[in-house]
Amino acid sequence: MNLDVCFYWVHRYILQQTTTTSASREPSLFFFLVLLMRQHLFVGQHMAKVRRLCAETGPQPCPDQRGIFFSAGTGYSKDGRKGRIWKVQNFYGGIAMYMLTLKYVVTVADLGSYSKAAEKLFVSQPALSQAIRRLETELQAQMFQKQNGRSVPTLAGEIVVEKGRRILELHQELLSDISNINELRAGTLNIGVAPFYHKVYLSRCLSDFHACYPKVEVAVQEGFTQSTISGILAGELDLGLVSSPFPDTVEECALAFEEEVLLAVPPGFAINGQYCPERGVYPEVDLKDFRDMNFVSYRPGRNMTLITKEQCRRAGFAPNIVFRCGSTESVNAMIASGTGVGFVPGSIAEICPASQQAVYYRLSGGKIMRKFFFIHKKNKRLNPAQKRFLELAQQLAHHM
Repeated sequence: MNLDVCFYWVHRYILQQTTTTSASREPSLFFFLVLLMRQHLFVGQHMAKVRRLCAETGPQPCPDQRGIFFSAGTGYSKDGRKGRIWKVQNFYGGIAMYMLTLKYVVTVADLGSYSKAAEKLFVSQPALSQAIRRLETELQAQMFQKQNGRSVPTLAGEIVVEKGRRILELHQELLSDISNINELRAGTLNIGVAPFYHKVYLSRCLSDFHACYPKVEVAVQEGFTQSTISGILAGELDLGLVSSPFPDTVEECALAFEEEVLLAVPPGFAINGQYCPERGVYPEVDLKDFRDMNFVSYRPGRNMTLITKEQCRRAGFAPNIVFRCGSTESVNAMIASGTGVGFVPGSIAEICPASQQAVYYRLSGGKIMRKFFFIHKKNKRLNPAQKRFLELAQQLAHHM
């Protein structure tokens, strides 16, 4: 069937609308014809011919007809304010395709490159470029312009990116809420957490949650506070488990637990002889007594690094940090091996084997406590799966 024949049958179908009642109309023929035409139809080349067919026939649909027909490439809609005159609109693929195109635009704006956006989204660059060109045709505005080798949004593009982010968020919330209805028998839950606290805390929460709701798909992304917050702001994570403080761009939704921070000292250090500590018993010490010792700490920007510097500042000295590690287990292992002293979470003293134990102390000025919260993006509404998970997590925290 060639293009002219396709247009002939579309023309016949439009004429039919003026004589057939809405109850007896069968739109499947129209959809079939448009799918055949998809092999040949280019919107810019043939749209004028379709418009002319509609103008020549001047269809007057029945008052009860909705007048909306969607297709791959074109759609027909009725403008009720102008006496039911039909208009041809460029509607390419429905809501799913529209959301995907918005995601393309937002990703290009974030990365400044069509090729990088295509690589991140696992699509070909021509397909991504074509989708954005279709949107530009629909809106009659250019989305991007080249600036110092980057694809930068135009004024219109900035509006689309800003509104598009919100539309994508709302669309995701809608899909999430629908998938989580019917007593949480389906849905997804994406959580960010540091590897150490995934092991000592979150794994138990997730085990209980899965036992109650086995059809909810849970994905855990391990990372430290900054990467977890970035994932939440980017919409990649629903919840994050982090210690305070955290920026006001995210919002706390539940207190998970509180944990004591201890000073860890290598077992072979002579200072231990003054206190004769036992496992599980943490004598109080004055941090000033450790001012001349080397310190093992975490990487810059980590909350435990800030705690180390603040406690030493209060004691009147700056710590001589000779080694930095990425994880709590590594910091504790370096201290236990004799590299230096340092601050660690109290839970490490409970879970690490005796061969990797350091000697742990409290500071004489009082316990150092830090709070862990589940956080989410500011003004984000939690879906049923997320709410139920938080309830179970808080119940577990009361028994820790």
